[in-house]
Amino acid sequence: MASVKAGIAKRPAPSGSPGPAAKARIAKAGGSPALAKPPISKAPGQAARTASPPAEGDGGDGRSETWQAFADSDPLYAMVGEVSTHKVMDANFNLDEELLMKYLDKLFIQKAAKKPKDWVEIWAALDIPVTHQVPVLEPLLRFGLEHDPESLGKIAAELLIGHRVKSKSLQEAVVGACKGEGTDKGFLRETFFLIFPKGPQSEWGWSRVGWSWQEWWKLVEGCYTGLDSDKAFDELSFLLDKLEAEGGKPLIEQTQPWNELRMKKVKTLLCKFGGLQDENDLSACLDATLN
Repeated sequence: MASVKAGIAKRPAPSGSPGPAAKARIAKAGGSPALAKPPISKAPGQAARTASPPAEGDGGDGRSETWQAFADSDPLYAMVGEVSTHKVMDANFNLDEELLMKYLDKLFIQKAAKKPKDWVEIWAALDIPVTHQVPVLEPLLRFGLEHDPESLGKIAAELLIGHRVKSKSLQEAVVGACKGEGTDKGFLRETFFLIFPKGPQSEWGWSRVGWSWQEWWKLVEGCYTGLDSDKAFDELSFLLDKLEAEGGKPLIEQTQPWNELRMKKVKTLLCKFGGLQDENDLSACLDATLN
């Protein structure tokens, strides 16, 4: 790949960067009749779901597929019911790709999932075994890249933060989903920013036991290495620029997450992606301060 060293200029900022059911009252035998309690009003959504008739073909018990009645009024509730009833992966880990595409169309195109956090509930309802997340996650990312890359970064972050997908699964799925075009269309930049370890200069970040800069960097390096080198260089550079801007001071001065050894790892990877021999040439490419 041609070196980005000659004639290098700082890149312009990327555009568009990314109730419990009431118990039945039991009359006591003998004694005075119990005083009638006033009815408890329910929230509109809850009342509607409770009062809905059994769906056709559910056996008449009103429990198995009542979600069908809410396809228009509450698409997310209906979607959760559908994916939990008609699963995309069977007990032998066989994936129904056609059914998965149908669900992804409803979620991405028809907007059954209106917020990134809705995907946490959807993934839980899919009930995908931890050991078989990639066969579902990879086509999800590929579909999102094609139809809604602007939302995909937040969706991936929510699935990680909500403990629905493993970081290793995300890395493997990213490599597969981006293999064709060699680009992530910027969605990883948003994901990595949102899951950056929480600290004094990163109040927006993610805090959980075991999550550290080392784990974050392992995921960053693994995912970007799966992209074309020039795209990976640009995306990692944009990510570092954003981390510095939001942190309010040069990266090298954000001493809790960053130190000399970590900066060395970042500069080495950037030089690898950019075909640079001298780390000092990076200052012409980035707004972020690495030295």
